[in-house]
Amino acid sequence: ITLPPEAQLLIDAVPWDSVQPRLVGTRLPVRGDGKLQLKTLNESCRFLGSQRQCLVHQTLGRQPFGPCSVFPFSFAHTPDGVSVAMSPICGAVRRGIGIAPLHREADLRERLVQSEARRADGFRVAPGKHVAWENFRDIEKALCELLAEGAVPLRKRLYLCTRLLASLRDGEPLDTAVWLQESAVPITAELREALRGMLARVLAWDRDALRTLGSVVPPTLADVEALEPDVLVRILQNTLFSKVYSYPFDLTTAFNFVIVLYLVALLMQKAASEGVLSDVMWQELGSLGVHGLLKSLLHEGVPDGFRATFG
Repeated sequence: ITLPPEAQLLIDAVPWDSVQPRLVGTRLPVRGDGKLQLKTLNESCRFLGSQRQCLVHQTLGRQPFGPCSVFPFSFAHTPDGVSVAMSPICGAVRRGIGIAPLHREADLRERLVQSEARRADGFRVAPGKHVAWENFRDIEKALCELLAEGAVPLRKRLYLCTRLLASLRDGEPLDTAVWLQESAVPITAELREALRGMLARVLAWDRDALRTLGSVVPPTLADVEALEPDVLVRILQNTLFSKVYSYPFDLTTAFNFVIVLYLVALLMQKAASEGVLSDVMWQELGSLGVHGLLKSLLHEGVPDGFRATFG
């Protein structure tokens, strides 16, 4: 998270001796591009109080820094207007609590001014397959609704999404009722190897939370069911929704991210006490789906078999 050089003047003006003495004389590191580094990888924000509240915000009565003011929202321009996504890094967002975006339009407009709203250069349902915005929007909505289908096990919901994308790609009829009755498709050795290669690459990242999971993918992962599917679904929906506007990806590639995150969640669950994920793990999972980490992995470090299998 970076800030402009002028942010140091504001930090210097806060009476830290009475707010938080340990922060007296705080100087933010200066990056090579002249911007200030608010926090780095695996670092907590130094301006958080004992209840994890922002001390700068608390002192000034408002949030002066753009990235912090916009959080947990992100904005993107679409032909229908400005789209709003909410980051599952925020615990309230993950649990579906708080004030609904439709009821806080004035607040959102103020945040939009400080944001760098994304703008896609086109809309694709699969690599190289451009579609009209209206088609893209409707497919995206259908995928998010399938993920939220609470009466169906999450594993089956993911399967329905893959069938929807494959049918659209191949020009086949769309029939979720038929897909629901289909037997599970065996995972081929090639597919299994591709997924394990990607998971191994994710587990090797320099992230504190991921390091606690070890580097071995257990052979019984296919038998694990998500214990808190509602929370996980919000993360997966956001990954699908925000990725397609953040980067020049397509809905199929974005959904491949969803599959990887789902499997990472199962790995976390296997490593957790009684399978219950800590808030730190949920936050890490949410951050993987929001930040550009998956983007960089896709472009720079994808195992050979993954790109061949998934595109």
